Amino acid sequence: MLFQKTFIKERGLSIAFPMIFLLYVLLGLSGYGNDCDTYLMLKTGRNLLLTGFYVPSRTPGYLIPEIIIGGSSLLGGFYLSNVISALLGAGTLYLFWRLLRGIFTRSDAILITLSVGLNPYFVIASSSSMDYVYSLFFGIAGITLLRTRKFFIAALAFSLAISARLSNSLIVGVVYAWFLHLRIRDEDANGFVRLILSGGLAIVISMLLFVPSFVACNRTLGFLTYAIGNWTFLGHLSRFLYKNIFLFGLFPFVVLMSSIVWKIIVTRSQLSLSGTGLMALAIVLLHEVLFFKVPLEISYLLPLIFVIVPFWVFVFHPRKVALLALLGLTIVYSFFINIDVLNIKYNASGTEAIAAKIGLFIRPGVVVNDVSRRLSASGSCKLN
Repeated sequence: MLFQKTFIKERGLSIAFPMIFLLYVLLGLSGYGNDCDTYLMLKTGRNLLLTGFYVPSRTPGYLIPEIIIGGSSLLGGFYLSNVISALLGAGTLYLFWRLLRGIFTRSDAILITLSVGLNPYFVIASSSSMDYVYSLFFGIAGITLLRTRKFFIAALAFSLAISARLSNSLIVGVVYAWFLHLRIRDEDANGFVRLILSGGLAIVISMLLFVPSFVACNRTLGFLTYAIGNWTFLGHLSRFLYKNIFLFGLFPFVVLMSSIVWKIIVTRSQLSLSGTGLMALAIVLLHEVLFFKVPLEISYLLPLIFVIVPFWVFVFHPRKVALLALLGLTIVYSFFINIDVLNIKYNASGTEAIAAKIGLFIRPGVVVNDVSRRLSASGSCKLN
C-alpha cells in the first residue's frame, strides 16, 4: 500500500509539469499576445538578425528575448516563439518546485507551485511572446546554480535575466547578498570569494549585453529611462494598490489576507522571521518601492508571486484548506470569472487609464479574456 501511494505521488508529479507545458502551448496557438511591446520586440529581433542593425524595442532594451522572439518568429511564426515561452514557463516552475522541496512538505511544495503556475499573468507570460518569462526562468536558474555552487554559470544566468528585465537587477542583488551572508555564517572563505567574483562577472556580462542599447542611443546612457504618465501621488497609489491586489485576484487576495489576519489577531501567534524570510521580505519591499514609482503593468509584479506565496506559507503556516482555496480561486480567476472592482476607461490609444468607476463587475477569467483578443492584436499593434 505504501509503495502504491508513493508510486501514485511520483507518477502525478511526473505528469504535472508536462501537462502545464501542454496547457501553455495550447493557449499559445491563439497568437503572439496582446501586449503591443511584443510586436516591437519582433521587429527589433528580426531587423537585428536580418540587417545587423539594432534599435531597442523600447528603453532600456531587452536584447536576449528580442533576439530569441524575433529569430524564432522568422523560423516558425508565433507557434515557435510561444512554444519557447511555454518551455521557459514550465522550466521555471520545475526549478521553483525543486527549490521549495528542501523547505516545505511535498504537498505544500506542489500546491505552492501550482498556485504560481496557474496565476493568470504567469500563464499569459508563458503562452505568449513577451520578455517576462525569460527573466523569471534565468533568475530562478541562477538561484538554483548558486545553491549548487556553480557560481560562474550562475553569473551568466543572472546576466541573461537582467538583460530580459533590467528592473529585476535589484532582486539579483538581494540574492547575492543572501548567499554572501550564508558563506560568512558558515565561515566559507573560498565560497565567499567565488561569490564576489560571480557577482562581479554578472555585472560585467550584464553591462556587455546593454552595449547595443548604448550604441543605439548615440553612445550615451539615455537608454536608462522609461515612459510613464504624468500622474499625481494619488494616481501612483491607486494604480499600485489595484495592481497588487489583482496580481492575485480579488478572492485569492482575500484568502491571503484573511489567513494572515487570523494568524496575527485572532490566534495572537507570535511571528519570527528566519534569514530566508528576511531575504524574501527584502525582495518584496525593494520591488514594491520600484513598482510604486513605475506602476505600469501588473506583469511587472510577476517576480513577487514566486516570493509572496511561499513566504505566506513559510511564515504564517496557513491550514491546508487555505492553500487549496488559494489554488482553486486562482484557477477560477484565470479561466472562469474575474470579479473586478473597477470599470476602467482608457485613453484613445488604450495605453493609459484616465478614469475609473467603482463597483462590482463580472468579467471572463483573465486568461480567457486575453486569449480571446489575441487574433486581433497583430492588426491593432501594426506588425510590419
